[in-house]
Amino acid sequence: MNRAAAPAGAATRRGVVWRLAGWLAWAYAAGVITAWLALRVGGDRWWWTTVLLFAPRWVWPLPLAVILPVVLLWRRRLTWLVALSALWVAWPLMGFCVPWQRIASAVASDDAGGYPPVRVLTCNVGLAPLAPGALATLIADERPDIITLQEKFDEEGMRQLLGPNWQIEVTPGILVATQFPIVRRKLFTGSKAASWRTVAIDYRMETPSGPIDFVAVHLYTPRKGLEAIKDRRLAGIEGMRANRARRDRESAELRRWVDVLEGSVIVAGDMNLPHESSIFRRDWSAFSDAFAAAGWGYGYTYGYTTSGNWYGIRIDHILAGAGFRVERAWVGPHVGSDHRPVLAVLEPTAANGI
Repeated sequence: MNRAAAPAGAATRRGVVWRLAGWLAWAYAAGVITAWLALRVGGDRWWWTTVLLFAPRWVWPLPLAVILPVVLLWRRRLTWLVALSALWVAWPLMGFCVPWQRIASAVASDDAGGYPPVRVLTCNVGLAPLAPGALATLIADERPDIITLQEKFDEEGMRQLLGPNWQIEVTPGILVATQFPIVRRKLFTGSKAASWRTVAIDYRMETPSGPIDFVAVHLYTPRKGLEAIKDRRLAGIEGMRANRARRDRESAELRRWVDVLEGSVIVAGDMNLPHESSIFRRDWSAFSDAFAAAGWGYGYTYGYTTSGNWYGIRIDHILAGAGFRVERAWVGPHVGSDHRPVLAVLEPTAANGI
């Protein structure tokens, strides 16, 4: 054996690994930034970005299990790049929220109007039976002023749970319960929906700070479009586009309907739109997304408890219009549904006169 050739071969292999480590680090960083840009710019614009928008986010940190050890062993100087990529995945790509509005209000002068806050709870309770007592415990602990449930709720059970002091209103697929007097109801009829699903309904309520319009919503699901791609691959693209177009129209029509409401508005429910969605940003960015403003963490509301699918996405929202400051927002515990409840404390900043 040629003794001189052995060190040269070893050096060649080290050089290959050295270059591979650098390529992995830079390729991962580029992939992370590209995915983030695709979500921010194209989420719900094109069929493939819609797939990316609703895909599990937990897959993005997985390459770090290989890349980080390789870089530490062979390209330690690129550790900063891997660390920055990991931070980018954990924060903007996976949707980590910091309660900036809550922090800002804590250090700024108090501009609240001195009125009692409005505590809101929303939950898509799904089709399966709820966990016994879980919702009752949540309501007893958090004492919401307004509750809205979507899909298959137990109306009689809710009446027994809440008691006679609560006013409970039911339309197909949506329940609203409140201790505030309801002085008007207005049903959204601008979009075709299945007989079991109310798209939205507005309840004008009298509160200590004046009248408010509480809009309970359940927008159309992206499931059919995603299933078309899953089942038919590229042949399902047209199905995805049709689903996206329907969701786009429904959200836009609802937004125009909400614009004519005269009071201070709260919108709450299963919107089936992540915050990165171009539809969500176009139609609802004028509202304060309660969790984005005053929540901490990822705030995933769907997917936590779906059997066999470990991922989460934030598609249930509480949106506060002008006249409210979000004091606090959080995701509640598992109550038996594949969605988790969202809660928010909204502080009136002035009397809500009409």
